[in-house]
Amino acid sequence: MNEEKELLEKIEEVTSGKSDLEELTPCVYLETGESLEEQKKQWPNEDPSKHIDFSIYPLWIVTAEALPEGFTDGKEVFDYMVNYI
Repeated sequence: MNEEKELLEKIEEVTSGKSDLEELTPCVYLETGESLEEQKKQWPNEDPSKHIDFSIYPLWIVTAEALPEGFTDGKEVFDYMVNYI
């Protein structure tokens, strides 16, 4: 139950605008689409994520192993991530 509470707190940090990035679990991050749009300007053209339109979702889960996945709100992120904690 503490893990769920901690996950909710991390999601709230991003959805409330207090943070653009939170590590939800080891090597799994929640980041705002706005932040990713800014960052991708610095990425090499060969980066497969460079061509993603991060403005279509306000929240994204980012890992090193997969392409980012977009979410519409914190509840959707929690429902997805609760299976991994």
